[in-house]
Amino acid sequence: MQNFLFQRLGLCICFLGIFSGGAFSPTSALASGGLRKVQVPEKLMKKLKTFEPSSALYLGDLNRYVLSSDDTDKNETPYLFLMDDRGQVDETPLRVQNLSQMTDIESMTQDGQGNMYLLSSLSINKNGANKFSRNLFSKVSRQGKDLVLLEKVELRSLLLHAIKNSDIPDIQAIQNQVDQSLDIESHFIFDGQLYLGLKNPQPRPNEALILNLGRIEVLLKEQRIEELSVWKTVNFGGAGTECLLSDLQMSGDEIYLSTTSDRGEPGYLWHLQISTDTLSRVDTFDDVKPEGLALRAKDNKLMIVFDQGLEPALFHMRPRL
Repeated sequence: MQNFLFQRLGLCICFLGIFSGGAFSPTSALASGGLRKVQVPEKLMKKLKTFEPSSALYLGDLNRYVLSSDDTDKNETPYLFLMDDRGQVDETPLRVQNLSQMTDIESMTQDGQGNMYLLSSLSINKNGANKFSRNLFSKVSRQGKDLVLLEKVELRSLLLHAIKNSDIPDIQAIQNQVDQSLDIESHFIFDGQLYLGLKNPQPRPNEALILNLGRIEVLLKEQRIEELSVWKTVNFGGAGTECLLSDLQMSGDEIYLSTTSDRGEPGYLWHLQISTDTLSRVDTFDDVKPEGLALRAKDNKLMIVFDQGLEPALFHMRPRL
């Protein structure tokens, strides 16, 4: 399959330029209301091991954001959590019917029919175990607050096989690392095809691969990857810094991306103009990790959620560019 998306948008595969953006101090932002605490009811917290938001999605009909968390309860129940624009989380989590376990949900999106798609990290856990519940890509129907599993696929094994058998240079560059370091925290859907943003491994430091896996229908119904290709290799630049892709949100001709660091370095918000291949750094976040992005089209707002581990999670509302 040819790179149809490049043909449609008039793009060519190339590394992206980088432009510096403004710094954003979380300390002053929290004091001024820029970064605010996510308010989780005590009754809900008693059900959970931790609340560590990892992705976000805006649901217009409910006027709520839906969040996923790295961990849920001791049974690994695939809960999702509704939050309003004040940061107040609903006391009752959403439960995906017919989906008994799905953990480490790192990315969510929805299609034009209102179906939601949930993606686990596909990574081995901290103990080096490969768990089925961390390897899933699921399609979920939604009517209001009612969520029902439609289809799912164990994606890790399919993706590892496709990567290891690829002859594309940037994919070959990660083949020796992918078994131990595969980690995915972002995806989007365009024209019925699935795009995954790799946090790890990276072909070169500070470069993230966005892979095209072909048609979602083929993946879910036939349990196979139609064709694996590189849509973009995103070069975040910045010698001496670490930028790991933690989320992306596509809207029309633009993509918002967030990056974090495992070395305690700043997190960043980026903006990519697809038609011009222009990547700009929009915000810098010291000492906090931007983990999830959600676009609210009705008033052109972007919500960013920050995982603080055992500390209360934070969120930030800003205008989209």
